Amino acid sequence: MELPESDEVSLCFDGLATLAQVYWNDELILRSSNMFIQHEVDVSNLPRSGTLMIHFQSLTAALATRRPRPRWRTRLVEHQQLRWVRTSLMGRIPGWSPTAAPVGPYRAIKVRTSDDANLLNSSLRVRLRDDVGHVAVKVQMRLPAKWENSNVFLRLGDECAGVNWHWMPGGLCEIAGQVLLDNPQTWWPHSHGKPSLYSLDLIIQSSTEVITLELGMVGFRNLKVDQENGAFQVQVNGVPVFCRGACWTPVDVLSLNADEKKLRRTLEMVRDAGMNMIRIGGTMVYESDAFYQICDELGILVWQDFMFANMDYPVDDEAFAASIATEAKQFLSRIQSRPSVVVLCGGSEIEQQAAMLGLAPESWRNHFFGSSLPALCAQVCPQVQYLPSSPSGGVMPFQIDQSVSHYYGVGAYLRPIDDARRAGVRFTSECLGFSNIPEESTIDSLLGNGQQPFHHPVWKQRVPRDSGAGWDFEDVRDHYLADLFKVDPMRLRYSDMLRYLYMSRVATGEVMARTMAEWRRGASACQELWFGFCATCGRVLGGVSLMPWVSPRPLTLRSNAFWRP
Repeated sequence: MELPESDEVSLCFDGLATLAQVYWNDELILRSSNMFIQHEVDVSNLPRSGTLMIHFQSLTAALATRRPRPRWRTRLVEHQQLRWVRTSLMGRIPGWSPTAAPVGPYRAIKVRTSDDANLLNSSLRVRLRDDVGHVAVKVQMRLPAKWENSNVFLRLGDECAGVNWHWMPGGLCEIAGQVLLDNPQTWWPHSHGKPSLYSLDLIIQSSTEVITLELGMVGFRNLKVDQENGAFQVQVNGVPVFCRGACWTPVDVLSLNADEKKLRRTLEMVRDAGMNMIRIGGTMVYESDAFYQICDELGILVWQDFMFANMDYPVDDEAFAASIATEAKQFLSRIQSRPSVVVLCGGSEIEQQAAMLGLAPESWRNHFFGSSLPALCAQVCPQVQYLPSSPSGGVMPFQIDQSVSHYYGVGAYLRPIDDARRAGVRFTSECLGFSNIPEESTIDSLLGNGQQPFHHPVWKQRVPRDSGAGWDFEDVRDHYLADLFKVDPMRLRYSDMLRYLYMSRVATGEVMARTMAEWRRGASACQELWFGFCATCGRVLGGVSLMPWVSPRPLTLRSNAFWRP
């Protein structure tokens, strides 16, 4: 490998999963223990010709290190010491996801030199006030010395404004300014209007050359989340939005880095299914910049968990605290101006886990989720709602009729469908829970040779189940199949497999449709809903809902609408 001939050269690593040592010509240049952190390493003083080698260490061996015990244990993962390691829980949750845990470089590795215009960090503030769009920008960048006497402009759509800048030691410069746009078109979720966006560019102009740096697309919208009297109602531009959608799993569960074409195709299916919100849960990964850009373009709201779930994280450990603070800052800087991002959540089921195990209320939330992280979110993303954990908000974190809940009464807990009304759900960021049956082509590609599903070990490996439970989510589906159609699922499976497959697909869709209809009725207190799971493709699916009197398009349900990859 040859590095460029330049005064300053850096190697940039956007994502290394998980315990990594990076060598250049056998010289250690980087240690990384957090797969969610980006690294930049100055290699200016190293030979320009050499070999780049990345050694990914055994996570199993690292987990054997003796460390303090957590205050509580979780069944989500097999090894409790995973709480010390900043890695995705995908592939590490028994019974819930494919067993391929992420290992290796899953995001780009790049080279930067001092000969290029390099944007080091940026702060963007996008506001809509009195029919005027305000965009304030502050960036730090590295520029070659030849640009020192240039003019600098901000361009927002067709509007341009000059900005202030000054040089700093080491070839750095700082640029700050704002640009205004009168009567901009506002950004809406697609269910309520047009998701209008404007390009934002930084233009550096010398007497002979021009550099145009794209700062992304921005949208103008006002966001409020009404939490009065136990509600959790998202309002965009003053209009209540009944959110509906799905819990997101990476499109490519092996690389965790699907290309833009696949992302766009999948998110277009989300939009075309009538969904207007996606939740990225704390057991997944932070998505690529392309993902958030496409959500902006398509008008899909994003509920974003930070990558924490169920465990008692050691936030008082100095090294761990520094690592997660860097992780949060880097991620927030990537999504700070995204109009699609409307909720930032500390993590999934952390408070619920502690409460269900009988810990005192003061143990449910630590200072990182209760103080440090919300302060950072308010600083970088002041127009985005922060929530410490999903679920949370009631006397107990899992109180169904207060704030945000995870509702599995209908579905996993086998309650009658009318429980959806009696439970008094307000806003549920997860619900139901089924093992949905895919199309015949997917079954054939999974099993092949005409083999039958359900009893084949490969099939059963993909059926989700709660750790330690004596039932799985096919049992849940069969329960409602019997309840709705008054048939014996086991006997039907043996006597007429094709009919069983068709009826099972209809059964899960029917339960979803009835539950959604209940929560969307005029007298319902619910503001949102999420749906179940796909067994065979390993995709967790969920959903939210939209006030029927402000929705311009109906939500169409098909028996296979919620498992498509």
